[in-house]
Amino acid sequence: HFNNIRRDLLILAISGPASLFLLAIFWAYVVRFSVGYGLTDQAWLVQTGIAGIYLSSIFCIIGLLPIPPLDGGKILEHFLPPAAGDAFRTIEPYGFFIIIGLFIFVPAIIVVPSEFLFRLVVSMVGI
Repeated sequence: HFNNIRRDLLILAISGPASLFLLAIFWAYVVRFSVGYGLTDQAWLVQTGIAGIYLSSIFCIIGLLPIPPLDGGKILEHFLPPAAGDAFRTIEPYGFFIIIGLFIFVPAIIVVPSEFLFRLVVSMVGI
C-alpha cells in the first residue's frame, strides 16, 4: 500500500535499476568464485556470468533512460514541478517509439554507459 504516493512511486522506480545493479554484482561474484575454484575463462559458468553482468548492465542503463514508460522517466517526473510532470507524461504513448529510435540512431546512449557500468562492477568485485 502506498501511503505517500509520490515518495513510494519514486522508491518503486528506483528499485528496478537498483535490483539490476545488484544482479550484475551477483554475476560478477559468480565469475570471481568460479575462476577462483579453477574454472577456465571458457567454462560455461564463467561465460554465463559474464553475459549476466553485461545484460544486467545494459538493462539497468535502459531502465534509467528518462523516457516516461521507463523507470528513469518516473524518477525524472518525481523531481519536476507538477505542471511540468503532467506535460512530460503526455509523451508516454510515444515512449516506445522514442526508445526504438534511440536504439537505432544513437546506440552510444546505451552502449557507453553500459560499458562503464560493466567495468565498474568488474573492478568493484576484483575480477
